[in-house]
Amino acid sequence: MNKQELFDTVCRHLMKQRARSVSKEKIFDTRFGCKTNRCLYRSPDGKKCAIGCLIPDEKYNPDFENKIGFFVLRSLGGILDLGASILVENLQKLHDNPKLSPRKDWKPTLREIASDHGLEEPDCIKDKPVKWTAQKIFNKVYKHLLTQGRRSEVTLPDGSSVCLYRGPDNTKCAAGCLIPDDRYNKNMENKPWRSIIGAFPEFKDHEHLIDRLQILHDAVHTSDWETSLTRLASEFNLKVPKWKPKKQSI
Repeated sequence: MNKQELFDTVCRHLMKQRARSVSKEKIFDTRFGCKTNRCLYRSPDGKKCAIGCLIPDEKYNPDFENKIGFFVLRSLGGILDLGASILVENLQKLHDNPKLSPRKDWKPTLREIASDHGLEEPDCIKDKPVKWTAQKIFNKVYKHLLTQGRRSEVTLPDGSSVCLYRGPDNTKCAAGCLIPDDRYNKNMENKPWRSIIGAFPEFKDHEHLIDRLQILHDAVHTSDWETSLTRLASEFNLKVPKWKPKKQSI
């Protein structure tokens, strides 16, 4: 089993189980600085930890508990190289960490591990593609702009300002709020939306709408945003969300 196969196996197992494999016994885990249930390769209720799922049932031995996972796997004729050892350690630490929510934190953390080790993401940890309709785009930008309540921009030495996809205090422009953080690149700045839309094919059919929303962000005074957005919705035959903005404290 190579590193990619190992990673894929653990990802599929953890994403299906969505729970830690632990005993009822509480211990103080120095790795995380808190008391937590002791993790097990095999728990009494049949769960398996990140390393436990790599141990064939017919080869499991209760004596493995409390032994370092890498050496357990090596004793079974498995992983030997240093890179795989670090990967195993990272996966086990993810499983054991009581501060990580299996349902909220495991998937993004597994994606970080994949990136750190130069591995491909198996389908089970990939984000499901969002089908963007004009209405869904408008709703997101509408709520974002009226919540943010200010432009995403930077002031230049000459007193003029330049709008940014990602600005100070984590502000985002109309198009910027549609760009996922893991796909944003600083080289996008100072380029019009039409010149970078090729990197976001999911928005290709709505280029004109996003372009108009971007112009609204850049050129219309913030006090007129809600009125201008309502007009834009009418022009594109869209509905204005039944939602009241809550201003951010930035």
